[in-house]
Amino acid sequence: MALKTASGKSLCDPWPLKTFPAPDSDPVCVRLLVYTCLGGHDVHREWMKTGPLPLSVRQRLLNKALSFNPDAVISTGDQIYYDLTFDSPAKVMGGSPRSKYHIGEFNRSKPVLGTENEPVLKRAADPQIACLYGTVLRSYPTFFLLDDHDYFENDTAMEKDGFIIVDVYREKMEVKFYAWRPPDPEEAIEDLRPHYTVRYPVPWNPRVPPGKKG
Repeated sequence: MALKTASGKSLCDPWPLKTFPAPDSDPVCVRLLVYTCLGGHDVHREWMKTGPLPLSVRQRLLNKALSFNPDAVISTGDQIYYDLTFDSPAKVMGGSPRSKYHIGEFNRSKPVLGTENEPVLKRAADPQIACLYGTVLRSYPTFFLLDDHDYFENDTAMEKDGFIIVDVYREKMEVKFYAWRPPDPEEAIEDLRPHYTVRYPVPWNPRVPPGKKG
């Protein structure tokens, strides 16, 4: 793939594309990169003396995982950590004094896009998406799923108000807020390796038995 101007000038280096197999093919194995909770804003690094792993460490973890050349990438949720109002997570994320000072506050009486709220949204979310991933996933089929924090609240947020970033009803779930992390992130990067590779006939089209054409 290459991006060029109307005059033919390259806008960036070309890159290869990886696609799914043809519907009538018979893949024999698949390697998936599946992970969760890679979001986090460096402005929150000091809360609880922990906070998210630094952006640079998360970038290295991602690049290490991609070095195993997965066939597809699936991020299962919590791309964003920037809770705004409900429960204790908001007090150390979007509702914290550090966030309000460095990133700003949303005007809850106005829409998110096309108002002074839009730059606040970009300052809150861009470091967790654009700065983290850059262009490293452009050659991989990639799927981002949404979990509670991607709606800018913890899953304990059941009340509704007039300020909505992502409008969707979510059931209440019983989950722990703090996740386990390796004691030494630097060692975790070096130790990162595939847990296993599944190798058996996988019909890409489940309606077509292996070895037969649809």
